Amino acid sequence: MSNSKILLEVKWNYPRQTNFGENTGEFINRVLEVAWGQNPPSIDLYFRSGCHGFVEMKYLFESIELFWPRFLGSIIIVLDHGDQSIVNKLLPIKPTHHYIIAFEHLPCMTARVFNQYSYLNIDRHSTANYVVTIDSDCVFHTPVTPDVIFRQGKIILASSNTFQGDMWTSSVNAMLGDGIYDRHYMVTQPVTFALSTFSSFRQWFYQSKELCYEDHLSQLSEQYQPNFCWMCQLGTYLERGNPSEIEYNKYWFHHLDSEMENAFLRYSTHVTHEPYNIPPPTLDPIVYGKSGNEVVKQGLCRAFSSSIFYICVNYSDLPYVNLVTFFYAHMEIQIVNQTIRNYTLSNYLNRLAMAAEIVLDRSD
Repeated sequence: MSNSKILLEVKWNYPRQTNFGENTGEFINRVLEVAWGQNPPSIDLYFRSGCHGFVEMKYLFESIELFWPRFLGSIIIVLDHGDQSIVNKLLPIKPTHHYIIAFEHLPCMTARVFNQYSYLNIDRHSTANYVVTIDSDCVFHTPVTPDVIFRQGKIILASSNTFQGDMWTSSVNAMLGDGIYDRHYMVTQPVTFALSTFSSFRQWFYQSKELCYEDHLSQLSEQYQPNFCWMCQLGTYLERGNPSEIEYNKYWFHHLDSEMENAFLRYSTHVTHEPYNIPPPTLDPIVYGKSGNEVVKQGLCRAFSSSIFYICVNYSDLPYVNLVTFFYAHMEIQIVNQTIRNYTLSNYLNRLAMAAEIVLDRSD
């Protein structure tokens, strides 16, 4: 979004209270406390942006306040040095989460490459066990429970070698070595990694190339920069770079182009690349706002129904949120059939409903 869009007021029209008069965010967080149990892991939410993403971040923050658990860790936002002046206008007026703002000086490299490189150094800013990374032009649409991040105690890491399969090949091979690319991990937002993976990756890179990552990056040809992909490199290291058994076993590798027992559930929409009711991409602020509002309302109604929010009587059909749960950029990314998709989503919703029922029983 251009700087002129900073002047736009961000407006929301989702229900601010439940049918029982409780603040919507408070209610959802109580449900999430039940869903995560008494000893949840420490998980930070992290993204890298700048003043150009001001309006996008306002939408993202509102969805964080609704759907992201308050008790898992911090919301870490890394901005460009010089963006200090926007912080007071950027954050929610009365935040319910713990926000950490950091600033980085821009080195002599293109903005895209530095943005990607910055993500590879998340452990400079986080001390959590896990980090969920997200782009600033995303909006959460689903309450974040363990089901969407972990499977059998391992991080779900999705990948594909068919969806946009050739887009990232050359840049991954240029950084990690010819022929190492097999599949890519730029198939969804958000993406989760164990914090230990970042230092493990850098150590592996140095040992295998006898060269610091930064030194190799500084020599990267400009032809590879447009499709530079940090998460593709990290995922490739985990599956093809012979990491330690301990590091490898932290992940559940979900190959989207293979038959799986469960579908892959996305829990945010990448608004720029999957807007509501029009072909992607879009930079139109009106479409962006409409898309954010629609996916949040549909997500609320899919999760909790009209027994919690009266508005959901009008939302029996939920095409947008269901689309962005299983597709990416309005394109098919996984081969599992509709039966498996319905089964996986139903399991998630049933467990969420059980947590909500416990919360409502405690309120009686």
